[in-house]
Amino acid sequence: MSDFFIGFDRTSAEGEPSPEIELQAGSMLRHMMALGSSGSGKTVLCKAVVEEMVRNGIPAICIDPQGDLCSLALNADNPDYLREKGIDPDLADEFARCVDPVVFTPASRKGVALSADPMAIDVDALKARDRVYAITSIATMVVSLLGYDLDSDDGAGLIAVFDKALAQLQQRGQMPRNLDAFTRYLLNLDDATKSEFGRYLDAKKIDSACQKLARLDVGARRLLFHEGLALDIDLLLGLGDDCAAIEGKTRLSVVYLNTLHSQEDKEFFVAALVERLYNWMLRNPSNQPQALFYIDEVAPFIPPVRKPACKPALSLLFKQARKYGVCCLMATQNPGDVDYKAMAQFGTWAIGRLTTRQDMKKVQPTVKALDPVNVDMIMEELPAQKPGQFVLISPDNFDNTHRLRCRWLYTKHETLDDERIEALMDLPLAAAIPLDPPDEFDDEEGEIVDTPPDAPDSVSVEEPEPPLSVRERFYELEDDLAVRTLDARPEPEPEDDPLPAGETGGAEADITESLPTPTSKEMKAAAHVTEIEMPAPVVDIELEAGDKLLVKAGSLSVKEFAAKAGIGQAAARGRLMRLLAAKRVKKYRSGREHRYYSLASGLRPDLGLDRKVKVIVSRVTSNDAERAAREVRQSGALFGLLGAEEEFERAELSHRLVIQIEFTEKVTRMFLKRLFGPRHDERLDYVYLHPANLKVVVFDPEGGVKLEDQPERHASRVLDFDGRVTFEEKLPGEMRLHEIELRERKPDDVIKDSFKQRFAARPKKITPVFLPVWNLHLRTRGRTGTRIVTVDGLAGKPIEW
Repeated sequence: MSDFFIGFDRTSAEGEPSPEIELQAGSMLRHMMALGSSGSGKTVLCKAVVEEMVRNGIPAICIDPQGDLCSLALNADNPDYLREKGIDPDLADEFARCVDPVVFTPASRKGVALSADPMAIDVDALKARDRVYAITSIATMVVSLLGYDLDSDDGAGLIAVFDKALAQLQQRGQMPRNLDAFTRYLLNLDDATKSEFGRYLDAKKIDSACQKLARLDVGARRLLFHEGLALDIDLLLGLGDDCAAIEGKTRLSVVYLNTLHSQEDKEFFVAALVERLYNWMLRNPSNQPQALFYIDEVAPFIPPVRKPACKPALSLLFKQARKYGVCCLMATQNPGDVDYKAMAQFGTWAIGRLTTRQDMKKVQPTVKALDPVNVDMIMEELPAQKPGQFVLISPDNFDNTHRLRCRWLYTKHETLDDERIEALMDLPLAAAIPLDPPDEFDDEEGEIVDTPPDAPDSVSVEEPEPPLSVRERFYELEDDLAVRTLDARPEPEPEDDPLPAGETGGAEADITESLPTPTSKEMKAAAHVTEIEMPAPVVDIELEAGDKLLVKAGSLSVKEFAAKAGIGQAAARGRLMRLLAAKRVKKYRSGREHRYYSLASGLRPDLGLDRKVKVIVSRVTSNDAERAAREVRQSGALFGLLGAEEEFERAELSHRLVIQIEFTEKVTRMFLKRLFGPRHDERLDYVYLHPANLKVVVFDPEGGVKLEDQPERHASRVLDFDGRVTFEEKLPGEMRLHEIELRERKPDDVIKDSFKQRFAARPKKITPVFLPVWNLHLRTRGRTGTRIVTVDGLAGKPIEW
């Protein structure tokens, strides 16, 4: 890991080159802060530090209250301007190639939507001491959301109530996983629990707070807890499987807070993020820098007197983060409005232009402690500094105070609003465009490859798939997680079997028997009333229309579905999620996109089966399989495979993939025929191969289905299914398939090469064909589990597939 280049020493004599100023990577573990009035350049300096961290492979989480940090996702595109600013365009190009910038927007789809349920913290996984802190932090966040002053009697009392309730639930193993579950618990407290909580706050005030809590999950504010991806540190750092990471790139996450419309919501979200970051670092300790946390304009979030919800979490993070490899960076234009205890945790200070007496007074003790000899001279310099000029005090890096001129950025420096952020996330930022487009390079040696002048024009180069936009990339991740959640839901309990016709039971039987038999007239009247009162089934018109679109098209991406339905992509995604939840559609990945298909179509485009398929008609019925099983019990053996102690449990019909190859083959004619005609006959025929080992499939009505390497010299003489079985076409969704065979089948060119190595014939067309087989489930008496014996569906003979 190289040192971080942040600027130049501005004390050099005129005409002499200015030495570069670099920070050691390890010094960032003791944190850095930039102070300076508006326009002093502190945000540029902090962004330069972020760029250096990311360039060295350290992911960053940047809290952006105003939109100044979102332009870290905009690569510089003017090399001449960079050179004018003293930046090597190659360094900017290097940064563009290694960064994966994402703008997250809480409770909004302007960027990548992010939600933060205060209960969605795995408290059970923490150590006892950390668990106590986490529960108190959750209680504090919830009370803050309700608008209470945390230092007031009511605020402190309500924190105590929520803290006690959560602690009790956690001890019982019933820790609520979302805010709705906690609200429902509080609204249904018994009298004894209410009396216990009354020690901390009046019961009427608790009831009022619970009603406020219930209203949080209603209206637009509920987006804060439900809209988009759940807040997760691995996601923000681009780590793990569920983060939409791009190989070889380092995640730079900007969390844009202006999509939240109240300061309380912003404080809550910062608290939720910092709380998760703290828990993450406890689980992932490191003595080397492994992540950067940067919060711009920090003053409203950690003031000296007031206690917003995020202040305790930030204070603890600044105090403990260095032990776990998390570097912190903060900036403020009002150091007098930042808690001095928090500022004391920062080892590197970059002080820009300060003009107010309050701010000067706040930083003077630190300057005096770090550089007592030059303190007066430094304090006199501060009001006169120009934009981009800083006094840099860092005992971990330098013995003396340095005068820094901040370097310019590898990215654009602009303030983005909601609309520009929305447009930015619709671009494929994953594919960084270099400043100076390079010549074509050889993949291995990096040398320029010249195209020979006599190169054939017929050589075609496959066009690469267009890269996904940032939004599409994370939409796919959101869809994956939603599908996984749906799949994890337990199936509903089956209803009890109804009693046979004419039978009743229990009290219902007694009541029925005691009632008089209705007359014909009464029965007609009852039927008429029932018909009138019976509500019509509720039909979701949107879902019906969406399902029909998918049936007609076969499969659609979100973008295609939106275009055909005439709706926006966000609405299309929501409609598809509802269809998934209703188990009417399924989803699969095709290249870089997800596609959806309707179960009602009977197709399996996820397996490449987008039309009816060719199927061999089974000759062995389920009755035949069951009859064979009975014979097993009597004779003690079936085909020599079953022991006398095995019992037949069930038989399942499934279909195995067989590769049908259409080919032409020249076969030498008999001698007499050659005298009066051509020497060879050209035959058009078929042969069948196993999809995995590519052995030849042979069929004999007496012996069943076998696999052989080369049963005949001529492919046209192989005894197989042709002329011996009946084929039909079926919808693939109606059959039980061995999906792994379809997903892992050999490519067509490999299949053809294997065929040509065996036979002197020319392969033409390849078609999937499905062979019926019966899987006989056999259970040994007195033992658990079953053994499966497979027989073909044509002769009922054992088959080794």
